[in-house]
Amino acid sequence: MTPSTGSRVTTARLRHTIAILFIALASGATAALLLVGATRWHAPRELRGPVADGGWTGRTRGWLSARGFFPVEVDERSSDRYSWTGDTARIALPQLDRSQAHTLTLVLSGGRPGGEPDPIVSVTVDGAPAAVCRVTNDRSRCSATIPARIAGRAVVGLQVSPAYVPGGADTRTLGVIAHELILTPGTGHFSPSWSVVGALAAAVALAVGGVLLCGLTGVTAAGVTAGIALAFTWLLLQDGAYLGTYVDSLVNVAIGAAIAGAIVALLRGRWPAIAGVPDWSVAVGLVLAGTLVKLGFFNHPLATIGDGIFQLHRAQMVRGGSYFFTSITPRPFFEFPYAIGLYVAAMPFWSYFPTDIDQVHLLRGVALGADALVGVACYAVVCRQWGDRRTALLVAGLWPFARAPLEALCNSNLTNVFGQGLFGVAMAGLAWIAVAGASVPAVTLTLAFLTAAFLSHFSTFSVGVVLVGVVGLTLAAGGRGHTRRAGYWTLGIGLLAVGIAYVVYYSHFLEIYRATWARIASHETVDATGSSIAASPLVKLERWASGTSDDYGLPGLVLAAASAIGAVVLGRTRPREGVTLVLGAWLAIWIGFTILGIVSAVQMRVNLAAAPLFVCLGAYGLTALGSRSRAGFLVAGIATAAIVVNGARLWLMCLGL
Repeated sequence: MTPSTGSRVTTARLRHTIAILFIALASGATAALLLVGATRWHAPRELRGPVADGGWTGRTRGWLSARGFFPVEVDERSSDRYSWTGDTARIALPQLDRSQAHTLTLVLSGGRPGGEPDPIVSVTVDGAPAAVCRVTNDRSRCSATIPARIAGRAVVGLQVSPAYVPGGADTRTLGVIAHELILTPGTGHFSPSWSVVGALAAAVALAVGGVLLCGLTGVTAAGVTAGIALAFTWLLLQDGAYLGTYVDSLVNVAIGAAIAGAIVALLRGRWPAIAGVPDWSVAVGLVLAGTLVKLGFFNHPLATIGDGIFQLHRAQMVRGGSYFFTSITPRPFFEFPYAIGLYVAAMPFWSYFPTDIDQVHLLRGVALGADALVGVACYAVVCRQWGDRRTALLVAGLWPFARAPLEALCNSNLTNVFGQGLFGVAMAGLAWIAVAGASVPAVTLTLAFLTAAFLSHFSTFSVGVVLVGVVGLTLAAGGRGHTRRAGYWTLGIGLLAVGIAYVVYYSHFLEIYRATWARIASHETVDATGSSIAASPLVKLERWASGTSDDYGLPGLVLAAASAIGAVVLGRTRPREGVTLVLGAWLAIWIGFTILGIVSAVQMRVNLAAAPLFVCLGAYGLTALGSRSRAGFLVAGIATAAIVVNGARLWLMCLGL
C-alpha cells in the first residue's frame, strides 16, 4: 500500500466513524423527542394498578418501587389483586418530574374482623405529613399531594395504627389492604425528567453506534437504527417506566452493545473475512441488534418472571456449593437430573448483581448470550456452504425472532434456552466440519460446545444424543469425500461429549434412573386428567397444535411454509451437500420425536431443539422464492415481515400485552 493509498483509507475510515457518530447521536435525540412528545400527547393521563401483579407472572409496576408490602394475593371472587401493607410501608417514585404537582391516591380497605377498630393511615411525602385517612372495611380513597419542588424524586410513606395480627398460623403484622395506586399529574399530562430523557438519548446512541460499528449499511442500517430507537422509547412508555429505574437497564444494555460493537470493529479491520466467510461482522450486528432489544423487553418490570425465582434459587445453591439436582416432570412425576451449566456460567458475574431480580436478569442475559451465538454460527456455516450472502444474512436476521427460544425465555425456562443455545452452536460446528473439513479449531470448539450443552439441560442431552448420532450416520452414509469423513468425526465427537457429560454429572443419578425404570417396568398408570404425559394421543395432538403442550414453540405457519419450500429446493438442487444432509437428519429427528411425544409418554422439547433448523430452511426457502420473479420477491418480503411480527408478538405477550 502506497502512502497516498493509506492516507485515502484512513480518511475514508475517519469519515465512516464520523457518520456513525452522527447517526447515533441523531437517533438518540430523536428517541428523546419521541419520549417527550408521547408523554405530552399520547401517554395515559393517569397511572394506576395494584402494587404488583404477583403470582407466577411476577410483574411489578414500572413507575414505582414499593417496600413494606406483603406478596400479592388474589380475590377468588373478583380476581382482583391486592397487597397487605405492614404497619409501615414505602412507595418510591424514583424519576418523577417534580416541576409540577402530582396526586397519589391509594384505594384501601381495612380487612378487619368485626369488633376491631378501624385503622388510621398517616401519609407522608418526602418525610412531611401529607394526609391522614380513616380506613373502613369498604374500599375508600386516601389521597396525598406530591408538591412541586426541585428534586426529581418522591418518597411516600405510610404509617398504619393500630396494626392487626390475624393470629393462629398467620403471625404477620398487617396494616391495611392496598387495592390500587393511582398517580395523577397536576397539569393533566406527565413529563419525563431531564435525567431520563438524557439517559434514553445516551442508551439509543450507544446501542445504535455499537450495532453500526459492526458494518451495517444502507436500508438494513436504517431499519435497525429506527427499530432500536422506537423499541427503547416504547418500552419506557409502558406502565410509566420512565418514572422508575428501568432506564438504567437500557443504559447498561446499550453500554454492552457499544463495547461489543467496538470489539467487532477492531476485529473486522484486521479480518474482514474469517475462514472464508465474508460479512461475518454484519451478521453479528444483526444478531446484536435483536438481542439487545430482547434484553430490553425481558428486563422490563412488566416482563413475566415465570420460573425465574426457581432458577434463582438453584443458582444460589450452586453458589453455596451444591451441584447435583433433580426435577420432576408433569404427571406422572418422573424424576430426572437437572444440569447446572447455566448457573456455572453465571457465577463469575454473580457478585456484580446485588438483588434477586438483578440475578434473575443476569441468568436471562447469559441464556440470551448463548442463544445469540446460534444466529452467528448458523450464518457462518450456511454462508460457507451456499455462498449466498443474502440467504446467510437472512438467517442471522431471522434468528432473534425464532418463537421457541422466545417462549422459553418468557417462561424463564432458562437452563433449556442456554443448553439449546450451546447445542445450536455445536450443530453448526458439526455442519462446518461437513463443509470445510475437520480442522483442529473446528473439532475442539464443537466438542467444547456440545459437551457444555449436554451439561446444561437433560432434554438437550436426551434429544441431542440421538440427533448427533443420526447426523453422523447420515453424513457417513450419504456424503462423499470429506463430507463422509465428517460423519465419522461427528460420531466420535458425540461419543466423547456423552462420555464426558456422563462422568462429570449424569453418573451421579444412578438410583434415580433405577427408580424411574422400575416405575415404567411396573406399568404404573395415572389418571390422564390434567396430565401432559398420560393424555390420549388425540388430546396430545390438539395441545401440540395449539402450542399448549410441554413441547411449545412451533415455528409458526409462515416460517413452516418457507421451511417446506427450502427443504424441497435444497433436496432438488443440493442433495448431497454437508449442510443439506445435516438439516435433513435434523428434520427427520424433529418429525420422529414429535410423533413419539403424541403417541407415547416420551415428550421432549424438540421444537426448541429444532428452532435453528426452521430458520435455516426458512431463509433458504424465502430467498429461493424471492429470486424467481418480482411477485416472488414481494411475497418473500411480506413473509419475512410476517415471521418477524409473529416472533415479536411473544415479546409483547411476555409483558402481558
